[in-house]
Amino acid sequence: MKPIDNLASKARAAHELAKQEHETQKLINDSKAKADDDALKKMAKQLATQADDTDNPITPDDLHQKAAAIAESKAQDNNVPTPRRHMVGDITMEKLGEIENENNNGVLQFRDELSGFLASLDKEGEQEKRAFYLEGFNGTGSAMVDRIGRGSLFIENHCLSVIGGLQPDKLEMYLEKTMRGLGNDGLMQRFQMMVYPDPIARAKENDIAVDKDSRNAVYALFESMDNLYTDSLVSYGAHEPNEYYKRPYFRFDSNAYPVFMDWYNNLQNKADEAEHDVITQHLLKYGRLIPALALIFHLVDCIEIGRRLGGVSLDALKAAIAWGDMLESHMLRVYSCITDNSHLKASLLSNKILEMVKKGGDKTDKTNWLSYGFTARSLKRKNWKGLNDDNAIQTALDVLIEYDWLNYKQVESTGQGGRPTERYFINPNLKTFI
Repeated sequence: MKPIDNLASKARAAHELAKQEHETQKLINDSKAKADDDALKKMAKQLATQADDTDNPITPDDLHQKAAAIAESKAQDNNVPTPRRHMVGDITMEKLGEIENENNNGVLQFRDELSGFLASLDKEGEQEKRAFYLEGFNGTGSAMVDRIGRGSLFIENHCLSVIGGLQPDKLEMYLEKTMRGLGNDGLMQRFQMMVYPDPIARAKENDIAVDKDSRNAVYALFESMDNLYTDSLVSYGAHEPNEYYKRPYFRFDSNAYPVFMDWYNNLQNKADEAEHDVITQHLLKYGRLIPALALIFHLVDCIEIGRRLGGVSLDALKAAIAWGDMLESHMLRVYSCITDNSHLKASLLSNKILEMVKKGGDKTDKTNWLSYGFTARSLKRKNWKGLNDDNAIQTALDVLIEYDWLNYKQVESTGQGGRPTERYFINPNLKTFI
């Protein structure tokens, strides 16, 4: 976070200078204000009383220009410099909206412990706040924030990033709820850069001096990226804004584009074959992540070389894909805290049961499961993904019984000497989840 902290520190210093300059100019304007007002009154009086043959007469345009100059001076007094904000901490949605309104490039929210942040979005009555964060993920739309007693704020470019840490046990508890299918609105999948590193072995402490050259190089790169605006982006190869795109935009060059499309088609196939919908949804968001990373790497190359490189290059795309492969392995590890246990199988079955409850029954089965229950054998015949072997089916059934989604009864066989059959019945109270 130190490169971001460095940007924030420089922004605060620049803001202090801007405030001092504003106060200086305001003092000058204040000292001139009475003289300007008197001059305007004198001009207005002369315009109203002057004879037609007056030398150097005052015209209505003269009066208008003088009034406009005074108005502009007063507007400058009211135009207090706003600070450039790169990062915020724990903050209300209303205050965050104010900061976004003043910072059109978006803002990063840093939370050292994300569990509190996620819990705040899960609270009853916080649906608007949750939607605000979900919508800020794309970074291309606008938003309106209504503030009690202080009017509304329009955010032209609603762009939010969130970074922080989460302890494994708290992560598992949060994901367990999400993967049951009752709270999955895509929030977790928006943490595209999440990693789950191995524990670091305790080592002997060494007092090593900071590599100032490397640190300064990184700081300089961040500052250069922070100062990229329309002219500089176009100079590096971006297309200029137009009626369809309000900001400069890049395209892949002719070498990178076919490679990206091939990768993207493979991504779609991988997502279709994923074991759980949460993983599918996460993978599909890589279709946006990889081009974003490729663009960042491309701009780094442009800054380092100091000249136009055109469209996003194949080298930048390959670097982004390599990053994506690494992030995918971490993503699977994150979700494995529950995908490798019984709750995955239970969530797969619970989703099917909820669909059935919504429809009022399973119309494809000879027996209405909602009214008459079902057997493990009839469940296996469905051949649903992730529920097509005896162990997976029994695991899912056992978990849903534990959570009162199902209950079961042993039904005596109608044949002579036949074994009793276990029949599972769906809890009718599940309708409250719909």
